[in-house]
Amino acid sequence: MKYAKVKKVDAEKIKQLLLEKKYLHKNYGIIKEKEHILFPITDSGAEELSGEKKVEGVDVVEAEGIKKEERYNFLDLLKKVIPEKELCELTKSFDIVGDIAIIQVPKGKERFERIIADAILKTNKNVKVVLKRADVHQGEFRTQKMEWLAGEKRKETIHKENGVKIMLNVEKVYYSPRLSTERMRIAKQVKPGEDVLVMFSGCAPFCCVIAKNSKAKSVFGIEKNKVGHDYGIKNIIINKLKNIYLINGDVKEVAPRIEKRFDRIVMPLPKSAGDFLEYAFMLSKKIAIIHFYDFQREGEFQKSEEKILAKCRELGRKCEIIRTVSCGAYSPRVFRICVDFIARS
Repeated sequence: MKYAKVKKVDAEKIKQLLLEKKYLHKNYGIIKEKEHILFPITDSGAEELSGEKKVEGVDVVEAEGIKKEERYNFLDLLKKVIPEKELCELTKSFDIVGDIAIIQVPKGKERFERIIADAILKTNKNVKVVLKRADVHQGEFRTQKMEWLAGEKRKETIHKENGVKIMLNVEKVYYSPRLSTERMRIAKQVKPGEDVLVMFSGCAPFCCVIAKNSKAKSVFGIEKNKVGHDYGIKNIIINKLKNIYLINGDVKEVAPRIEKRFDRIVMPLPKSAGDFLEYAFMLSKKIAIIHFYDFQREGEFQKSEEKILAKCRELGRKCEIIRTVSCGAYSPRVFRICVDFIARS
């Protein structure tokens, strides 16, 4: 195989020249040496560069060619083995948590699940495990049963987001990578010196992102799931964070025992956060910002605001809605939303 050998300092300039002249061989990869780069070139390119069109600083040499892998994208591979009619009925998107891909297989299409899993492994080099959702999120801790399909046989991973690492078992702990933007949105609002509380903190993604990306004085988390709490402790250690304090217990039981009061409270439990508003007020300073999560249908976001204002009136609190934002779709026409509001005693 013929290569154009150039000094590293000239590599980018020569590469552009090879591309312009169409001398670069697209089926082979470059070779890196200590002080030189070897670009694969076509036979005609080698002939030209060795003759009258020789370029200063370029030597044509022989080397063992490194052929590029034939690359397909995920959909290309599926099209090769699954009939078009069947493919249209399959969910072709998937979540990636760390190095684990998680897919949803429609009922009656289980015969294609291994094909899909193998295609994901082949086209996503960072994915080492493929699992499928074997059930919906359920139970008090919103966990979801997962079934192994391909790759390494494990359900634990480390996911990176917003400058932190989150270790978790995807079957035993609730975690959504789709909320990474929302976690950073909250972190950016935290002012220097604030004391922050995260209710239902899980494996501590909100806590870690806030502690890492703000100048909060302290970040407390309360989580009832012992497995989630234990992973939260591990994540504090992994990320070398010093100002996070995690409590394992039920918010309703723990809150009355906490003497500290908070400037900002995060309530990421959309289905039943309303049942815990009185505990948020109990733990808030005279003026505090609360981030209240809920599920609402499209065009009905104001119902969450009305729910908050009604609870404020009931408990004798003055509340002011700052904003309501969508944090992504939960199901068709149903969204996870967050209402940011100020609570005053």
